[in-house]
Amino acid sequence: MALTENTYTGNGSTTLYTFSFPYLEETDVKVSLDGTIVTTYTFANSSTIQFVTAPGSGVAIRIYRDTAIEEAKATFFTGSAIRAEDLNTNFKQSLYTVQENNNETAEALADSATALTTANTALSTANTASTNASTAVTTANTALSTANAASSAASTATTTANNASTIATNALNTANSASTTATSAAADAATAVSTANTASTNASAAVTTANTANTNASAAVSTANTAASDAASAVSTANTANTTANTALDNANDAVTLADRAINLGAKSFGDLYAAISGSAGSKIIDLGNLTTGCANDHFTGESGGTSAYTCALGCSTFALGTL
Repeated sequence: MALTENTYTGNGSTTLYTFSFPYLEETDVKVSLDGTIVTTYTFANSSTIQFVTAPGSGVAIRIYRDTAIEEAKATFFTGSAIRAEDLNTNFKQSLYTVQENNNETAEALADSATALTTANTALSTANTASTNASTAVTTANTALSTANAASSAASTATTTANNASTIATNALNTANSASTTATSAAADAATAVSTANTASTNASAAVTTANTANTNASAAVSTANTAASDAASAVSTANTANTTANTALDNANDAVTLADRAINLGAKSFGDLYAAISGSAGSKIIDLGNLTTGCANDHFTGESGGTSAYTCALGCSTFALGTL
């Protein structure tokens, strides 16, 4: 492929740029900056362009040939001499034009290929975008469904927590009314109620906390029942103790009665009785339980036969002093 252009990139300071393609006239040489044709330059020599102002940094510089084809460079008239130079000039004009067209066609084809590649890439990107959009719609629908399900689950959890709170409150009231022994259990139930109320703001934690509240409430009821049972046992024990005390009181009363009887008996002949037993009053205690069987203790009224025996006032048998 024949060379018909040279390209550079400006740096903001260089003004001289050379080119290496042949041309017929200076007007056939064109210059563009970033794709825009400019005329702010001169020919420093036959193969060098000099810009009035250096192109800026990064500016695309193109120096190219665009041979004029409006008319032939040389014209031949009838009967005139035909010079080889004129023929060569016309041949070069045609040749340069063909070269330029070929290069432009090649560039156009390259641009078309690039455009096709870009279009295919754009189509692929569009297809991918369409697929991604469909996936996004599906994902959004799934997310919406999941969100609705989560909302329903949260509502259910809240209801469960409220029910648990009610149960815990009832358990607390039962525990408080059961016994003062259930005070600590009532505190646990109150904690369970507080935990259940807090759990309503967190759906997932609410169920667990509510279940814990139910367990604590059940424990509170159990504790209250145990306390009631213990109280019943205490009442039973107290009743038994009362019965035992009453029995002891009866026995004591009986003992007092017996003592009174013994005193009454001793008062009738106390001095003689003691003198007969030991020779000195008060040296021994009379055992009234050894009195002869068949006579009540209060039946004895006096001596019989000196100091050797007592006689029952009601006619019971006598007893010897030795048996006292």
